[in-house]
Amino acid sequence: MDGLQALAEEKIGCPVKKNAYSQCDLRPAYGVILSEFIKDVDFWGHCDVDVIWGRLASIFTEETLDKFDIISSRRGQLAGHCSIYRNCEKVNRLFERIPSFRAVMAKEELCRMNESAMANAIRQAPDIAVYWKSQHVVDARELDRRPNGWVWESGHVMNSDAVERAYLHFMSWKRSLRQIDFSYQDAPRKFRITSRALWAGDVPMSSQVSEMIPSYSRMCRRTYNSLRLFLTGRGRF
Repeated sequence: MDGLQALAEEKIGCPVKKNAYSQCDLRPAYGVILSEFIKDVDFWGHCDVDVIWGRLASIFTEETLDKFDIISSRRGQLAGHCSIYRNCEKVNRLFERIPSFRAVMAKEELCRMNESAMANAIRQAPDIAVYWKSQHVVDARELDRRPNGWVWESGHVMNSDAVERAYLHFMSWKRSLRQIDFSYQDAPRKFRITSRALWAGDVPMSSQVSEMIPSYSRMCRRTYNSLRLFLTGRGRF
């Protein structure tokens, strides 16, 4: 981190104080900070590590790469866990249009500049063509609705209705994941992804039931809270 911070300060010309977690705020400035490393590529980007990749070609098509300067996997938002940027001066320096970017760089805590602040800068930049038309990632709501309903097969991530996503972001599942029943060397062609485990074989019925309980409990809790607020006149259905 010390080396990255020193390089960032040199390239963007302001104090940088970030730790291993809050360094996400540096992402919009990678085009400037890492300019010597990316000088021979057309695009650069950033991603998270708590993901299972599927078919990324569903996002990064020849058409989107030709037409757009910034491509995000989230609908209407910039995705910190997977976005790419055209390697050109106006895109690489877009972060400088964020009024508070120097103050953010000097804060040790995470300010999420790589998502909300950068998204606002994009919306106010008519000279930047952005693609965030469709949802390509399994988001938190889909994870909650389908705790047992995801499969990775031969490079594709799909749900039980055969709807494909470019990748699955674990997000809250990092706290509940307990088991992986295969190793990297096994190289399975197919495995199931659940809130508790990754399974290369068939999931026993007992495991399916046990994994449905937390999701069912959350649903009951939300229904109870909504009903209580409605009956006390402080809420509505």
